[in-house]
Amino acid sequence: MKISFAPLILVAVLAGFGEAGTCDARFLYCGQTLLELDAFKYFDRITAELTRATNRTFFKAHHISDTLFYCRPDSKGVVPEGKIRFFKHCKGYCRYETIGHNHTCQG
Repeated sequence: MKISFAPLILVAVLAGFGEAGTCDARFLYCGQTLLELDAFKYFDRITAELTRATNRTFFKAHHISDTLFYCRPDSKGVVPEGKIRFFKHCKGYCRYETIGHNHTCQG
């Protein structure tokens, strides 16, 4: 009997996707950080916000990674699942800060 490890590897890889992160309404986030928190949740929302803010529909990777976003809290201060808002595009690059601090633009 031959044992295939492919299904086990697939399950192990996909298990990490259950650990989806969310952003905190107190901080600004680089687009890349949001994708690292949960690419499935944030990619479409990032591109929608960039389209809304810039009236463009095509974005290169640096447009996403070098843009600051903030999480939009509701009236109770709770961030609904994946709600983000465009803050500004960095002329240089977006600098990732440690957890619990705003990300910033450099350059």
